[in-house]
Amino acid sequence: MEEFLITVLDNLKPAAATGAILVRYLKIQIDKAKKDREAKEKQEIEYRRLQQEMEHATGRYIFWLEHGLEKLDPDHKFFNGELRTAYEEYQSAEKKKKEFEQGIIAKHDF
Repeated sequence: MEEFLITVLDNLKPAAATGAILVRYLKIQIDKAKKDREAKEKQEIEYRRLQQEMEHATGRYIFWLEHGLEKLDPDHKFFNGELRTAYEEYQSAEKKKKEFEQGIIAKHDF
């Protein structure tokens, strides 16, 4: 019986070392995947911020463009009212998009 235990323990030593190496390798791979995921999330957040900044600038540009053109044609003779209609449709679409985004943020925000 004593010989059997010694044989089993002698055979476990290499297996324990191999297991430790395997655990260390898995830990390194998991850490690497976690860092890659965090870097990707940071990049996506920065992209969304830049996208929002661009959308805001576009909205302001359209507002001032529409505002200036309305002053040039207050009676809607040249634009036949289509400029005002198009601007209102743009405002409506922008409002729907913001509401949709807020719904997504509220759903995923804890």
